[in-house]
Amino acid sequence: MIHAHHEDSPVIIGHNVVIGTSAVLHGVYIGDKVSIGEGCVVFDGATLGEGVVLTPGSIVPANVVIPPRSMNSGVPASQIRELSREEIEKQEARATTIADVFQKLRAWQVGI
Repeated sequence: MIHAHHEDSPVIIGHNVVIGTSAVLHGVYIGDKVSIGEGCVVFDGATLGEGVVLTPGSIVPANVVIPPRSMNSGVPASQIRELSREEIEKQEARATTIADVFQKLRAWQVGI
């Protein structure tokens, strides 16, 4: 679920972002190539930097900034470690593949 409380708390989602089922986003900024696991909750004013991985079930409190290219987990979410170059490349490839599938699906639906 994506939820913005008011104009001062928009939800901004970057390109090639993967959001797991049952995730809840409240007035957040999400950078490009972010992966949000199933059941995560991200509260108002939080920022997920580019390439962040948020493991399933994690909760990001309000106004927390998660640094780019890091793996984060827990309640509350905290940085486990920085992502390796190989992990970043795999994550980018996965996000691009998912975006391509959705573009094809969108084109197919328009063509019906």
